[in-house]
Amino acid sequence: AATVAAFTILGSTGFSLVQHWQARDLSVDRGAELVASEQLAPLPPRSVFITEDVDSVFNIWAAQLLEGQRPDVSHFHFPFIRFPGYPQQVHRVHSDLRGVIRASLTRGVLDEREISELAQRRPVFVEPQREAPRNIQPFLLPRGLVWEAAAEPLGRTDLRMAAADHFERWDELVPRLEQTSWRPRTLRILVRKLYIDALLMAQRGDREAAGESALRALYLAPRQR
Repeated sequence: AATVAAFTILGSTGFSLVQHWQARDLSVDRGAELVASEQLAPLPPRSVFITEDVDSVFNIWAAQLLEGQRPDVSHFHFPFIRFPGYPQQVHRVHSDLRGVIRASLTRGVLDEREISELAQRRPVFVEPQREAPRNIQPFLLPRGLVWEAAAEPLGRTDLRMAAADHFERWDELVPRLEQTSWRPRTLRILVRKLYIDALLMAQRGDREAAGESALRALYLAPRQR
């Protein structure tokens, strides 16, 4: 089901992706494979996953297209919202995302009202970037390599409680990553994610959690060379 849905959305792009992925020597970069699995595996059933990182989207497509991971997860890559035909194809396959797609096209950002409404019906997870608009930040809680979107705005206490589990997930991932073969680019992705997490946490008023995230980024940074 995931393969059919993904090819329906991607069309010829999906075929090109498969060709590209098969041409890669995955034995050299199991880290990227691990990161995609760590993003998808913990998601509750029937989750919606909205990515923003261009590196992540290809890893998620490969995990769903080639490996059949998490066929129940509806994936939407927000930066492609302006690509001709992409919003229509996503809506055709994942009709629950109609409101989010329509509001995103209108406002150019993820709409907190539509995200809140969707989160009342399905678990929603996002991959925020540095430019994550302030309107949606109060709805987000860190969950390892992703952030969960809640139906209602959350306070600093909610963020602090979520941060403990969030960092446990990171601390379990890093040793596993260090035991695999990986390319420096994979570590750069993770370092970037940690710095983005730190920025969002600081903007939410939790400087302690922001500092913890920055320290983990500093730990990984020398290994990306």
